[in-house]
Amino acid sequence: MVRSAPLAAIPIAIALVGCGYGEGGDPYEPPTAPADEQELVKLDALVTEAGDATTLAIAGHGSFECGAPFERPDAIRIECSRDARRVELVHTADHTVLIDRPAGRSRDVRTFFTCKATGSTGKLPKKLACDAKKPAARPGGLSSPLSPSLAGVSVPNAHAVGGSGYLVRGMAPHGEREMTELRRAGVQSVLVFKNATGRGNEIGDELAEWALPDADQKHVPFAWKGLPAFSESCGQTLDALRFIAGRVKARHKVFFHCTVGEDRTGYLAALYRVVTERLDPKRAFDDEMCERGYAAGNPLKPAFVVGELDRGLTPLYRKMAWLAKSGALDDRFDARACASDPASDPAFAREALAPAELSCGTSTRFEP
Repeated sequence: MVRSAPLAAIPIAIALVGCGYGEGGDPYEPPTAPADEQELVKLDALVTEAGDATTLAIAGHGSFECGAPFERPDAIRIECSRDARRVELVHTADHTVLIDRPAGRSRDVRTFFTCKATGSTGKLPKKLACDAKKPAARPGGLSSPLSPSLAGVSVPNAHAVGGSGYLVRGMAPHGEREMTELRRAGVQSVLVFKNATGRGNEIGDELAEWALPDADQKHVPFAWKGLPAFSESCGQTLDALRFIAGRVKARHKVFFHCTVGEDRTGYLAALYRVVTERLDPKRAFDDEMCERGYAAGNPLKPAFVVGELDRGLTPLYRKMAWLAKSGALDDRFDARACASDPASDPAFAREALAPAELSCGTSTRFEP
């Protein structure tokens, strides 16, 4: 029998500090849980399957009905709900994580657990014994919680993009060590895909530190929210993609980033692969965006940021991906693709990805 889980008054407040998500560059700090929303320190759970239905029973808290799982060859994630409460379970060969949102996705109150998994029911574990764990903060402020997969590089969320071997994405490098690591990894060209934050001249300072020829560095002032009209947003996107494609063609390893390396960076990485590799737009959204921390793919991201992305950058990706699938946008990155907003084309509503398909669950790469 699964034992009852004790309650404890340990509200978790996760501060995302730095110049990216705060209004006017100010740090954003999610609220602490009120007294009636105190988090658990331990919980036990049992997963059961009956036909196509999956249930997560949490001791002392009842049963949660689960939706369809998100699966990768080495990972699975499932979201379960009971009234407003949402619980996500991420299970891989290396870790099992449970995320409890007592007031749903629209609130920043949540508790993270690392779990010992035993038994199995299909691809999911049968039993979970979980302990609360506060996510570790990276020194220096706002950061991606996703570890790099690029050998010899400690930049958070640093990964190779596609199969060319010449394209790398990640968070903005901090300090001489991270830039040295990227140089040693072979980086010869750099794209900064972000607007200035108003806190000093961080973009100019970074490019000066890279000290690259003009042909090997570029800054595209693309914003994460409050995007301009389609023609301008599209034009900035193609400007960036054109630079990347040109440097890759010249066999220069390109590193591109925004602030955290998740949202704008993921958008650009996904589109590059859709256009140049003909990758399915939904697969690109899952692999290069959600799984790399885009929007709610990073469960530490404030709900207001996810909302802004849902209203702005995600719909833009939907339009740009449709232009690629329809043939209006190809690897020449011709500016004429931006001439008219796809929303005015009746075929767009019929053929583009449905908005419901463009919503992220927690990345299976996430560990608190």
